[in-house]
Amino acid sequence: MSARKVDFLIQLGEAACIFLIGLLVIKILLVILRKGLEKSAHVDASLHRFIINAVKILLLVILIMMTLDKLGVNSSGLVAVIGVAGGAIALALKDSLGNVAGGIMIIFTKPFTRDDYVDIDGTAGSVRHIDLMITTLVTPDNKVVTIPNGRVNTAVITNYSRMETRRVDLLVGIARDADVDRALAVLRKTVGTMPLVKSDPPPFTGVRERTSEAVEIDCFVWADTADYWTVKYSLEEEVKKALEREHIALPRTYVDVAAH
Repeated sequence: MSARKVDFLIQLGEAACIFLIGLLVIKILLVILRKGLEKSAHVDASLHRFIINAVKILLLVILIMMTLDKLGVNSSGLVAVIGVAGGAIALALKDSLGNVAGGIMIIFTKPFTRDDYVDIDGTAGSVRHIDLMITTLVTPDNKVVTIPNGRVNTAVITNYSRMETRRVDLLVGIARDADVDRALAVLRKTVGTMPLVKSDPPPFTGVRERTSEAVEIDCFVWADTADYWTVKYSLEEEVKKALEREHIALPRTYVDVAAH
């Protein structure tokens, strides 16, 4: 075997060692990074996977460059080739790169965090993951929805979990000839006895509109965001029971609960 072949095999072995050791070092660094992120109170948990994946890709690129350099590959030429190839790839994958850019914007703007209940252009659910290219939601009926980050970044987002309290809106209908003042008194008494309804801001009740079939009454109450759905359904049930108990006539369609 010629000396040149021996040198090449040695060089190849060294490059392989660098690559394998580099993979081990990257794995260790990622474990350290993951533990550090879990202990950090400044980085939201929903961004952990995003940051880890981004760092992993960066470290792998550096490792590949080091390995190729050990094999004697001209780095400057390689960079030029990567630049040209990168331009072509960027053009072909512009939508994917737009999703990555959208993910970066989500990190900086933080329109939502993990476990927030959000509505993104009509798709509502709890945030499960924010990855490099997609955001994953889980709907109330346990469907998994993935949305490209590029779309998320330009969408109208409603975050129902950001504020500590939410208003529950109840539209109550009573018969047109019913005693309105008595109905208002019943509503105020009912919401005043519900333990999860907040007194500050105080509940509000008032006549919205008189139609040909009914008198429509608005009833607005405030609750902790975590108690929203409990208050929403219990309010509807308790109001219906109270009106029937007081013999206040109801139209065919008497109540509608709106989410805000």
